[in-house]
Amino acid sequence: MGKNHNVIEPAAIAWKSTDNNADYQATESHSEEIPTARISITMNNSAPGYEEYPHHRVAISPGNARVQVYAGERLLADSTRALLVDEAKHDQVFYLPRADVAMDQLEATEHTSYCPFKGHASYFSVRNSSDQGASTNLSNSVWSYQEPYDECAELSGYLAFYADRFKIRTAEV
Repeated sequence: MGKNHNVIEPAAIAWKSTDNNADYQATESHSEEIPTARISITMNNSAPGYEEYPHHRVAISPGNARVQVYAGERLLADSTRALLVDEAKHDQVFYLPRADVAMDQLEATEHTSYCPFKGHASYFSVRNSSDQGASTNLSNSVWSYQEPYDECAELSGYLAFYADRFKIRTAEV
């Protein structure tokens, strides 16, 4: 009786992400020796900075800490769901979900900035910061990438605080 062989022909799978940000196509080929897979990703909102600096690193990971942000003695944010951004040539920064920030204490401003790796940032000032014992100017001291580039999509809905203007306390969770 002869050997039974299962032959799997190369398969192609294509799908579109549910957030409409990227198209994905995966191609698998199987052989008896070495199975391989090839995946190509096309991003619709890719960061242009990588064209000139392809090795630039922006690592986004869970913060794995309780992060509290104070303006003077006033608690503005308290989160165990922070993200930690570690970008080449920059200090690490915690980004906290808006749901964990006292948004009623912040006021959107007209100030903006641009990062070719993360996108356009919008800014907030702390309301009545001088009344709460804050010792520094808290105008335009909080920022957010509301529509970040695809490579940093996790930052959407998160806010960051300038470390030199706030007391930022962390504790293990």
